[in-house]
Amino acid sequence: MGLKTNKPLYHHCRIEKALTILEVLLAIVLGCLVGMVLYQMYYTQDRTYTLQSEISEMQQNLRVAIEKISRDLTMAGFAQPPWTTINGESGIDFEGMRVTGGTVLDVVGTFDGAQGTMAKKTVAGATALELSSGDGENFQGKGKIDINIGGRENAKITNKSGSTLTIDTDPHAVGLQGLHHEYPAGTPVYLVKWKTYWVDNAKPAEPVLRVDEHIGSGGQPLALFITGMAIAQTGRVASITISGKTRNPDRTTGLRTSGQLTNRIVLRNLP
Repeated sequence: MGLKTNKPLYHHCRIEKALTILEVLLAIVLGCLVGMVLYQMYYTQDRTYTLQSEISEMQQNLRVAIEKISRDLTMAGFAQPPWTTINGESGIDFEGMRVTGGTVLDVVGTFDGAQGTMAKKTVAGATALELSSGDGENFQGKGKIDINIGGRENAKITNKSGSTLTIDTDPHAVGLQGLHHEYPAGTPVYLVKWKTYWVDNAKPAEPVLRVDEHIGSGGQPLALFITGMAIAQTGRVASITISGKTRNPDRTTGLRTSGQLTNRIVLRNLP
């Protein structure tokens, strides 16, 4: 029998090397740094986007305000009647425009274009105007009684029936006074208005530019977050500056961004 030789058995084991505490801590630190950088980038972009949106809204408010007032100023004085009571409101002791304290603006004129047209030829001396179908609705309600016919003469509406207006061209005289001129069909009829603009700071955090058309609805908001309005007149030129601020303060500084727009308008209809 052969002798069996006992051979030693060798087991090959691969020893797995674990991460040290230092390596784990380093990985955590690097992960935190990357997260902080990504968060800072997101925060900066979000803040920039929000700020730009706030500034865009402010600029739009300023544009709406100055464009509306500028258009009205170009029509200030056009077709203004010779009497001092317009649409039931007295105190029209100025021609075209008036500035009080540099911050309150009053204007009188035909600001909305023709509100109706004559349906047929109307002779001088007539006290009734027949308007095109449906146009009578534009002269309904309080504060819509002063009109101008064809840019030539003014009248007050004393009665309305459908699209027919009964008028008086001289409210100071006894009885109804008729037209001074003859007008063809299609002649435009304008509504004369008195408007007052001012900045309402009753809520300091939410100032608003208001306009009162003196037709019974009171001061209506025109543009939000308007902080100031300054008007100056030199001869036939008016200079208007509108100031505003953003709706919300900046999240970093806690301050609101402010801005302003200025425009110069030729008062072409003033005497």
